[in-house]
Amino acid sequence: MINRIRSSRRASAITAALVIALLAAAAWFGVIAPKRNDAANLKDEVAAAQLKLVQATQSSAKMKRETAAAALRALPVDSDQPGLLDQLNALGKKSKVTVTTVTPTLTSVTPGALQLSVTVTGPYFHVRDFLHNLRNAVRVGKDGRVLATGRLFDVQSVNLQQAAGEGALTAQLAMTAGIYAPPAPAPAAGTTTTTASAAGAGTTN
Repeated sequence: MINRIRSSRRASAITAALVIALLAAAAWFGVIAPKRNDAANLKDEVAAAQLKLVQATQSSAKMKRETAAAALRALPVDSDQPGLLDQLNALGKKSKVTVTTVTPTLTSVTPGALQLSVTVTGPYFHVRDFLHNLRNAVRVGKDGRVLATGRLFDVQSVNLQQAAGEGALTAQLAMTAGIYAPPAPAPAAGTTTTTASAAGAGTTN
């Protein structure tokens, strides 16, 4: 009888592990992987829109102001960590999951982005909704305009584990939050000309 109970517990643990592995695979292939291919293009479009913010003046058209404001929401000029926490908590509430930890990952640096480790807890389908809402915080409309309700996030990996409570999961997300990084200025034309002239003078001598 005892051996049967132990075998039953072992089978239950194996089944739970398989279910979590399948859910993790479903989250990756169904939500994250298709979106990651679009992340770089979307970031470029947001950065281009943010350049309009730099160039905008009080006489700008309404569409230009709206595009500039959306770009600023998607890629603020600094980390704005209080605003970042507010947005993640709001998305968690909307998705019916609990955001338990948000930790900057200082061991890895990505230009133009803040590396984050985020942990959320909730049922599988609510975690899936949270990932979907993260991606939809910034998108490009049919008319080509940038539409943003918050920061530009890029989820790089998801690790699902069973949590306390029936059907509850803990999802550990490795992700980035975008920060505007202006392009490096091009070398001055005068510098190139002077160098060429100096080289020419040396050749003549």
